[in-house]
Amino acid sequence: MSTLSASLKQSRVFAAEFDSLFPAHPFDKANILLYIAGCHKLVLDAARHFYPHRHLQFVNPVFVIDGAIYPPTELHGDPGIVKLAAANLQLIQQKVVLPISASLTANGLRGVCLALTEGSLPEYTDHLVFDLTLLHTGATPLQKQATGGQIVDVMTRLEIKADGLPPQFAELAGKLGVIFEADKEKLAKTLVLYKFFFEATGLPAFITYVNRMHTQRTFFDSLFTLVSDAPFTEAELNDFATVVDDMSQPLEDYYRKSGDRQNNDKKAAMIQRELLNSLRGVTATGATNSPQQKRGK
Repeated sequence: MSTLSASLKQSRVFAAEFDSLFPAHPFDKANILLYIAGCHKLVLDAARHFYPHRHLQFVNPVFVIDGAIYPPTELHGDPGIVKLAAANLQLIQQKVVLPISASLTANGLRGVCLALTEGSLPEYTDHLVFDLTLLHTGATPLQKQATGGQIVDVMTRLEIKADGLPPQFAELAGKLGVIFEADKEKLAKTLVLYKFFFEATGLPAFITYVNRMHTQRTFFDSLFTLVSDAPFTEAELNDFATVVDDMSQPLEDYYRKSGDRQNNDKKAAMIQRELLNSLRGVTATGATNSPQQKRGK
């Protein structure tokens, strides 16, 4: 039986996307994110073909480098979900919410599925599951047509106390390695943001974070965020994890080869340091910029 990962590997789409950029262009943050953006559309289109009954609306591949989130330069999928993703990134940069992606990569976890649905929850062995309907926050303060700015404003003003949330939340926070009260409240805001948005739009929602198959830390820590109307099976999520690995592999290979040249080539060493600094949001002069500012958005 063919799988999404096998199909993409056989067609060599990631290698072709990579070869279209490198080595003709600098191996820096801007071009790395261009590569991820190109892969993004390929994965979304192929996944919709392989899993039509899941009604996949959005796939967001992200880098997590030293806890900082670097999404691709362009997002594809349902416009409402893209708007939510952009607002979520702004809230992450403002430290209003806590990025689940960073917790998954830092702790080597397989993934987590957040569900807001009338139906039963998926049963997984290796992935965490949390029911967003457990978060009783009163009336939904978002409107269906809320702008990104309105979403950010509502979540910035929202006050949540983690000790008032159900025990399932404390269990999830513990498994994600979130131990400080301030961070728990930011994690709670992340979950409430999804609940508010999907309640306002009236859509059933499964927001699933899928870490790469080999979850040990690397320079190019990366994962997918999936938004679908129906849950994926764990085998399907593991297939997506293989896709994350395959998408990252050309970057890993190129990075290692560049690293080997550093020993005898001062110029290559300088380029490698600049790559590290660029992905960490630090310019050559030491000034710090946000990932959003450096993308010019």
